Amino acid sequence: MPRIFACLVIADAILFGGVVLLGLFANPDSADRHIILAVLALLLSALIQVLSFMYLAVGGRVARQAAHQAGLSTDVVTRTNAKKRRMTPLLGLTIVSLIGVVATGASSWRGTTSSWYHPIAVGILIFLHAWVWFREFNLIAHFSLDLESTLDDHAAKKIK
Repeated sequence: MPRIFACLVIADAILFGGVVLLGLFANPDSADRHIILAVLALLLSALIQVLSFMYLAVGGRVARQAAHQAGLSTDVVTRTNAKKRRMTPLLGLTIVSLIGVVATGASSWRGTTSSWYHPIAVGILIFLHAWVWFREFNLIAHFSLDLESTLDDHAAKKIK
C-alpha cells in the first residue's frame, strides 16, 4: 500500500501542478480546462484520503482478527487505533482546505475580476497537502509493517 499511496500522491501532485500552470498562464480559452483539471485533482485528493483511512480501518480489523485467532499480543490493535486517531485530523484538514480552494476559485470564476485570495488559498493548499501526504505516508508505511508482521506471526502459529 505505501507504493500505491506514493503513486497516487505523485499523480495528484502532477495534476495540481497542471492546475497551477493553467491558472498562472490563463487566458479566456483555458479557463474551462483549468476548472476541469482542478476538479479532477480535487477528486483524486479526496479519493486518496478515503483510501488511506479505509486501508487503516480494514487493515486494523484484519490485524485484530489475526491477533485474536492466533493468540498474539493485541499491541498491533492499539497501535492501529493510535494511527487512525492521528490520521483523522489530517483528513479533516485536507477536506476543509479543498473546500476553501473550491470556494475561492468559484468566487473568482463568477466575478468579473480575479481575486487575490484564491492564489493564497492555493499556496496554503499545496503546502498543507505536501505536509499531510508526508505524515500519512509515514503512518501507512509503519502500519503496513505492523500488519505484515502480525499476519506472518499468525501464519506461523497456524502452521504449528
